[in-house]
Amino acid sequence: MTRYEWFRKRLAPVALIVALAVLAQQTCDRKQAASEQIELRFGTHADEVQHVRADVLVGDTPVAHVERDLVADPSTPVRFPAVVDGERATIMIDMTTTRGPRRVTRTLTPGDVVIVDVGSDLDK
Repeated sequence: MTRYEWFRKRLAPVALIVALAVLAQQTCDRKQAASEQIELRFGTHADEVQHVRADVLVGDTPVAHVERDLVADPSTPVRFPAVVDGERATIMIDMTTTRGPRRVTRTLTPGDVVIVDVGSDLDK
């Protein structure tokens, strides 16, 4: 048996198993550490917001979004999970209000629940 055959039969399967185990461990750690809840608040303008779509981006990569019609019940909190992985993330919120369409962009600060209050932006 040559060295190549010995390596192929004995060490290659072990190396493959170790590589898969490391990959699985890193993937699980990333998903557990990165999941956060994002909550949108509209302040005193909650009755004015009819529709909302929010996209969370890490760099240029979209990682989460929510789209909700708020005409029926404007008091329902708009919450959704996002995987931001501790990196600098931004949220782009498109709203249809009684005064017309609005767009707000904010940088997210990681935490257990990220609250984005766009009430002051709707005041303008």
